[in-house]
Amino acid sequence: MRLLFTRNKSTFTNRIATYIISWFTWSHFAHVELLFSDDVCISSVGTKGVLRRSKQDVLANVSDYIIKEVETTPEQEAIIREFAERQVGKPYDWGAIFSLPFRGHWDEDDKWFCSELCAAAFLEAGLCLINEDQSRITPRDLLIMPYKVLPEIRV
Repeated sequence: MRLLFTRNKSTFTNRIATYIISWFTWSHFAHVELLFSDDVCISSVGTKGVLRRSKQDVLANVSDYIIKEVETTPEQEAIIREFAERQVGKPYDWGAIFSLPFRGHWDEDDKWFCSELCAAAFLEAGLCLINEDQSRITPRDLLIMPYKVLPEIRV
């Protein structure tokens, strides 16, 4: 099971969101996707909400990326996938961007920010990727967790 961290190069709106997230989180990467063993990605994207797409489609619109491996069993990956698939179609959590400098709840499942979705999916499989007392979760929080970085890196 992998996490795909990206930096957008596409539309003006995406670039603005990227800069805001990067600035408030002190991170080069402003987005994260769940990346499954069959190269399918699921994440929450600002203009579309939670969607499923191929790794190839995701990478076509990024300027930089890094992939981190999170050790899971096949059963855990299946639980993560099932949870993420149930979220497809839910809206993006714009409030999460505007609340970056403040505290709030990240684990409400009616809308998702990319990193909230990833953390909740892993939690569903019994894997906590963050400190349990965190009141928000950002791509940087997941990026700095001590997981294996795969050799497929383009920065």
